[in-house]
Amino acid sequence: MPVGVPAVYPRTLSARALRRLDVFVVVWVAVWIAVAVYTAHEVQVLHDLSGTVVVTGRAVETVGKALQGIAAIPLVGGQVQTLAQQVRTAGESAQASGAASRNSVDNLSILLGVAIGLIPTVPALVLYAPLRLGWRRERQAVTEAVRRWGGEASLEEFLARRALDSLPYDQLRDVSDNPWALLDRGVRRRLAEAELERLGLDVSLPPT
Repeated sequence: MPVGVPAVYPRTLSARALRRLDVFVVVWVAVWIAVAVYTAHEVQVLHDLSGTVVVTGRAVETVGKALQGIAAIPLVGGQVQTLAQQVRTAGESAQASGAASRNSVDNLSILLGVAIGLIPTVPALVLYAPLRLGWRRERQAVTEAVRRWGGEASLEEFLARRALDSLPYDQLRDVSDNPWALLDRGVRRRLAEAELERLGLDVSLPPT
């Protein structure tokens, strides 16, 4: 009887445990995205520093130009001309460095943000997605089986055996002192209902 698909998740995983895992994955992804955004924002602060360097370079270049204006003064003109050229060159260099670093800061902030956001989250999602999809397919398959063959004893036994493989011993003991007595119709049905409850299915088995 083709009920279910090959499980890609621990068979003992319950609906309650899966909901907790859902919350954990959502929080994990949200935290790392927040860290990535914060890091990118902090790196962008250096962008303002680059702008300050550019403004300072312009001011220095202006001073160099002003000094060149008095280079014609006798006796000191030659020395002023040399100093003015050095000051102007320094100002131009500062502007070029500031502009280059501004572009580097923009690129760095994007790269860091993307790396910090993706590296911790993508592997988690790659592992989580098959588990979640497998769980969903399994629930759908069991729901369809109950709809089609809910009155058959073979389905009841199938679900009971799944419960024996999936439920912890203390929950099995809550069902029966001897849950392995599958020939006992009453025990078998309670085990089948416990398996439906583990899957979080709001369905009931019709009388067999």
